[in-house]
Amino acid sequence: MIKIILLTIILILSAFIVFHTIIRIIRYYYKFPIPQFLANVIDNPLRRKIQPPDKTAIRHGIKPGMNVLEVGPGNGRYTIETAKLVGGNGKVTTIDIEKKMIERVTLHY
Repeated sequence: MIKIILLTIILILSAFIVFHTIIRIIRYYYKFPIPQFLANVIDNPLRRKIQPPDKTAIRHGIKPGMNVLEVGPGNGRYTIETAKLVGGNGKVTTIDIEKKMIERVTLHY
């Protein structure tokens, strides 16, 4: 029974690695933005635990009153925390080639 479980885990991990490698190869030759529906996959609880949005801007040296340009804001979770940090005297501008990503940020802010 343990052999079957281990084999299943190994097969799942192998499939993930193969899938990830194929995607990386495709993205190397064909540049395209991340689709809007995948924003939630990237912005997940594990990432927020490793990179807390309220601490990430501080780690990047963002200070009150700064003007910040964020390229590829995703859901805007980090954008909002950055805007809180720069305060009323600062400004955060976001750009993305995927129009729906900017719409998501607008909905959150």
